[in-house]
Amino acid sequence: MPFTNDKYQTYMLDLNMVFLKKRTVFINGFLNSDNANSVITQLLYLKKEVESGDVRIYINCIGAEMRSGLAVYDVIRWISRFCTVTTINMGLCSGVGALLCGAGSRDYRYAMPNSRFLMQRTGLEGVLTGQTSDITLEVQNIKKWNDKLEEELASITKHTKEEISNDMKRDFYLTANQAVRYGLIDQVLPPSFAKRRAFGGEFGKFEGEPEKFKIGTRPRNDFRKREKKDHHPSDFVPWYVLEKQKFAREAGIDYDGGYDIPEEYEYETE
Repeated sequence: MPFTNDKYQTYMLDLNMVFLKKRTVFINGFLNSDNANSVITQLLYLKKEVESGDVRIYINCIGAEMRSGLAVYDVIRWISRFCTVTTINMGLCSGVGALLCGAGSRDYRYAMPNSRFLMQRTGLEGVLTGQTSDITLEVQNIKKWNDKLEEELASITKHTKEEISNDMKRDFYLTANQAVRYGLIDQVLPPSFAKRRAFGGEFGKFEGEPEKFKIGTRPRNDFRKREKKDHHPSDFVPWYVLEKQKFAREAGIDYDGGYDIPEEYEYETE
């Protein structure tokens, strides 16, 4: 597809390359060694270009090989020391995939409202052949890596390893809201403010969502229209941009965040 750079030069790029230039990485399907190597290569490239901004990882992972998944996990945790890593569960994060979604930077781990998490142990990655002693060693090694998986999940969720181990005795499913309460992620991405108001606020309460997103609540300081009070600039300007504009105005700094507030709006303090 066509891609235009900052110098207004247009050229054709593969779709994955377009997203990579936007510092976005996808983890889809089953994560094997080939997929893991591709993801690790992209993350290492983005780490090298850390001054360009943060990294976003969209995950829809039905499972992973233990060794490959933990390799990606280690790289995500490493680059999060240099930049913010945002993880988003788009559909299902299963097994090591759930761990990868929880590996993002604190307060930047998200899930779509209808996404799910499946916390489970990883079994054999293929048919084992050879001597009985070799097979026994491989089984013991798999158990050791599953214990490592539980330790990492305990570190992320702030649960004890015994609690994690007890939950993962069988397949342990979590909805997006339950994952927030469990400590695996930080927030469920809600619909836009305008869309929720259009439905009269009947979307329901999303667990983990900030106060600024809840129906019927607004910051104490916000923009109000002189004539039409039932309309709010959050319908076309993100709330976090409004907050930045508010602080910039108080500090005497010229900042619009790329959004223009119409003249019919005024700034009021309750």
